[in-house]
This record gives sequence, C-alpha cells and structure tokens, in this order.
Amino acid sequence: MPPAAQQGTPSLAAGIGPESFFATSQAAEHWRSSWLERQRAEAGPAYGVTRGQASVDEPLQAMQNSFIRMRALAPLKDSEKQKSKMSFGFWTTIIMMICLIGGLSAYVIYTYLPGAPLQTQINVAPATPAPMLTLVGNAVPSIAAGKSLKVHGSYFGANDAITFILNTPLTDSNGKPLSVQSSSKGDFTANITIPTSTPAGAYALEAQDNQTGQHAFLDIQVLSPTAQSTTDSVKATTADGTSTLKFTASPGKGNPQSQAITLKNVSVNQVQWTVGTVTANGINWLLIENDTTVGVLNADGTATIEIGVLTTNLQNGTYTGQVVFTIQGQGQVIVPVTLSIGDTAAQLVIVPNPVLASWQAGGTCQPTSLTLLDMSNVPISWQVKEDADTVTSQHISLNGKTSLAGKLDPNGPAGNTAILQIICYGVNLNDVYHVTVYYNNTSQVIPIIIGS
Repeated sequence: MPPAAQQGTPSLAAGIGPESFFATSQAAEHWRSSWLERQRAEAGPAYGVTRGQASVDEPLQAMQNSFIRMRALAPLKDSEKQKSKMSFGFWTTIIMMICLIGGLSAYVIYTYLPGAPLQTQINVAPATPAPMLTLVGNAVPSIAAGKSLKVHGSYFGANDAITFILNTPLTDSNGKPLSVQSSSKGDFTANITIPTSTPAGAYALEAQDNQTGQHAFLDIQVLSPTAQSTTDSVKATTADGTSTLKFTASPGKGNPQSQAITLKNVSVNQVQWTVGTVTANGINWLLIENDTTVGVLNADGTATIEIGVLTTNLQNGTYTGQVVFTIQGQGQVIVPVTLSIGDTAAQLVIVPNPVLASWQAGGTCQPTSLTLLDMSNVPISWQVKEDADTVTSQHISLNGKTSLAGKLDPNGPAGNTAILQIICYGVNLNDVYHVTVYYNNTSQVIPIIIGS
C-alpha cells in the first residue's frame, strides 16, 4: 500500500509530460551545482578546516561568514566616506578663514598707515600757528586796577572783530564791549584798561575771535592800587604788630627767613577765605610757605600763614608785592610786602660837588643844576636850604625858592633822581656860596663857586 503522504499528495508528474519534468530537474541540478561552487569559492582558506561537530555545512558556513564580512565592511566604508567628506570640508573652512583674516589684516594696515601720496600731503601741508597774545615792549604782566597795558595779538582770523574777557567781558568808556579789528594778516595791537573794581589777584586775559571762535590767553597779575582792605570782618597782622611785611636779603646769602601773618575773624559769623600773592614787577618771588591757601574761620577764630621770598636771580633793588586774602562774599584783606636786596643804607649822591657856575655880566650865572641821586634800595626824604649867612641868602636860590623838599624812591612814582636849578642874583666873580642838603638825619654842605 502506498504511503499516506503519497495518497494525499498529487503526483508531481500529474499533468506534466516526461520532457518537461526532465528539463526542470536538469535546470534545478544546474542551479544547485552553481550555488555550491560559489560557496566553495567564497569560503577561501577556511575550506577543509576541521570544525568538530558543527551542524552547518562548510559551504553554508562560508557563505554566512561572507555575509558577516559584508555587513561589517559596509558601515566602515560609510564611515570612511563620511570622514573623507568631513576632512575636506574642515580644511576648506580653515583655508577660507586664514584668507579672510589675512585680508582683514591687510585692510587694517592699509587704513592706518597712509600711503606715500597721503604722507607727502601731510608733510608738505604748512601748520597753522595757534593764536597768540603777548605784551608789547618791556611791559611786565603786573598792573594795578584802573591802569592800562598794551597787548599784541597774532595768528587770528583776517579782518575779524576781537573782544576781550577778564572773568567778564571788558567794556570801553561808553559801556560797549571792548573790541578791535585784526589786520588782513590776523594781527592787532590794543590798549586794555583793567577796571578799577577788579579785585587783586591772578587772572587770564582772553582775546576772543568772534568769527572763527579762536582765542588766546595772557596770564597777568592785578594789584590793589591803594593796598587797602575792602572788608572789616577779618584782620591780618604780622609778627611786629603791623599789617605789612618787610624782607631784607644780601646777595649770595640765600633767602631771608619766612614771616607769619595771623588772620583773625572779628565778626560773629563763620567766614571762608583763600589767599594768593601778586608782585609789582611780574616776577613770582613771593610765595606761601606752608601751602595753606584756603580755610574757614569761626567767630573769633584765627589762622597762621607763613610767607616767604625767593631771591634767586633777583638783582639788587627793592621789590614790592601783596598778600591777598579773599573773604568769600565780603571783600579782600591786603598785606603789602617789601623785599630789599643789597645795601639798605641810604646812599644819596649829589652832583656836581662842588658846583661851578660861570659868572655873567649883571651878577648872574649861566644856568646850572644840582642833581640828587638815590643809589640805595630804600626811599630817601631830602631837603635843600640856602646857608644862613647873609651873603648866600641874598644871592642863591633853588628853582626860585630858598628851600626845597622831596622824596626819592627807586620803585615809586618820583623815581630815584631829583634835578634842582641853581639861580644866581648879584653874585661876584670868584666868590663862594653854599647850600645844605639834608637827608635821613644826615646833612652835606655843597659849595657853589662863581668862576669865569
């Protein structure tokens, strides 16, 4: 009896002819043989190696290993491709960044280092001087309030109006802004009057060009014309109980010792003060020793300020200045200062001595003079009189008077010289007459000889 499987399964050859079945079987066998040969070819060196009790045929195992190698190599190839792509992009980016940085650096250098044409323009272009303001002649930058000084301006705008400022705009006698016009070259010369109301102190005189906006400054010192204080709320006294300072120095002996000023508030209110110095000749020889330049005084309070002088490079002579205390909102306290360098003893030179007068018909003499010259550094008060004898009193006069008096001051308005005219009345040839000069508790008799 045929097997059950065969009973329930149609015959493979049912409905198929012998020729077709044979061709099909032959094609299947050819495919199987090709598959086995392919397995053996890919197995390579592993073919024929003992595998123990392996349940998988050798060709199939070789095929599986081939598949495993293919799966392992596929990600590696993709990774290498990705790495290759990344390496190319990375180095391309680096190169582009280097080129960009180099280009920017070259641009910066080109911008900040001008080329040869621009450097030539900079070197060739003439520099325009800044405006200047200077004093004219031998004037010194110190002036009393109410006085005038002459200034010169340079390098301002051509034909421009120039105004002047000293804290506030200065005005002329008509109350209009003080103004001058510059020349075509930008120069000008002007007389500047310091207002009488200007407090003593240091200032910067400004010349302002109204068209171009340019300006120039000149440092000046303004002195109090009378050296009088303008407030009674504060008093200043020196060590000798006065309100003045006097310094004496000898050439080559260094600076004299400093002196103190005591500032006292005699009012019932608190006051604020500042202090500065000014000198008449523009040389800053007067200074504050202890650097105390500002302060506050309560009622009945005091402050001590040390004042010194510098004699370096100063020639023999008398110098004057002022210590200026400015009391906020009230006024100023002025302390005059005198510095004498050299021989301070009064030295009066009288020339000629004796006086030789030429006799003329009628008992007169040719015009002649007697000169008094202060050769010291201190003021000298003098007086000249005729002799008491009857002969002189009848025949000799000075400037038409029998007695004259005056004061010589090397730094004062009268100067250090006085010239007296001698007049003769009815004198005789070869007679001798006399006048006497008195000064600083000293007297000297001067002969007047009438000659031919």
